[in-house]
Amino acid sequence: QLYKTTRGCTMPVISVCLPYYNDEKYLHVAIDSVLQQTFTDFELILLNHASTDTSKTIAHNFTDERIVHVDVEKNMGAGGGGLV
Repeated sequence: QLYKTTRGCTMPVISVCLPYYNDEKYLHVAIDSVLQQTFTDFELILLNHASTDTSKTIAHNFTDERIVHVDVEKNMGAGGGGLV
């Protein structure tokens, strides 16, 4: 069930934020793990902290409509995801 915002838009019940930086070895498995949950009313925010490996490509190859891609130009370090 989606909840309506004050603007009349619908939004998912849960937002899952998955920040990553040069995590090409584990990123695909991590994203798959979230997408395969039995509860489906969520958005998955993939936050790329300026990865220099193939992590960004791996993340952007997922086309699930629940995914929101956020790519920042500078690695903000641990806890930096809250600043976006």
